Amino acid sequence: MRIYGLRAFWGLTLLFIAISMGCSSSQKKSHKKVQGSYRFQSKDGVLHYVDFGGEDLPVLLLVHGSPGDYKALINIANENRVKESFRPVLVDRPGYGETKIKKKMTVADQARLFSNLLDSLDADEAYLLGHSYGGAVVAEMLTLNNPKVKGALLLAPTLSPKHQKRKYYNYLAKGFSPVLSRGLASSNKEMWTLSKELESLQGRLNRIRVPVLMMHGEKDWLVPFATVKYCKEYFSNECLTVKELPEAGHFLPWKNKGEVLDALNELKTKCE
Repeated sequence: MRIYGLRAFWGLTLLFIAISMGCSSSQKKSHKKVQGSYRFQSKDGVLHYVDFGGEDLPVLLLVHGSPGDYKALINIANENRVKESFRPVLVDRPGYGETKIKKKMTVADQARLFSNLLDSLDADEAYLLGHSYGGAVVAEMLTLNNPKVKGALLLAPTLSPKHQKRKYYNYLAKGFSPVLSRGLASSNKEMWTLSKELESLQGRLNRIRVPVLMMHGEKDWLVPFATVKYCKEYFSNECLTVKELPEAGHFLPWKNKGEVLDALNELKTKCE
């Protein structure tokens, strides 16, 4: 039993490391020219975010996946094409980076938190971008119908409850949580309840009224491509446009950055 436990531990550790490395594969190269670092005080704690600034430009709020932090999407924010059209704002989701919120926040809790952040920013318009778990948070934000929000780009979003049920490694990780890093422990904790939270979100997706552009790779092994079918069923046909990428996997912000940048331009044009 001891040998089995050690094998399970190291197998779990390697799996999380692989996911974490994939989520941060391009961060070191792109971690430059970071603009102002700020703290947003909420009733639950302090949210850390990075604001690139951009006078008279609409905000582009970028929401990372699980695990991760604001640096996961900084390669998108740093692109000149993005900074010419948007004011990038990146967040550390609760449980990650420099955000200091002790309570576990659901997808819906995070959506309200980020919507409140948008309200605090001096900008009339905002666009949303969410990758993986961040895509679920962005979808929940859209159901709030914040008048500032004009559209959203979802990259391989974790939205189908059926395909986000607990995996064997989530059970293993729960037992090893005392020795996991903060980020990995937070990731497992939020994935533990994600499927139920998505079931709740499902009934609200038809409230979305702004254009939503979704990109998903057919070779995604973390968030199954079947999520596309789910989204087509529960989003309004008038709102949702899907771009299916036959050769792409899960890590679209880094492996398919050019297509992501094109999609952002397409979204903004559609919303103008």
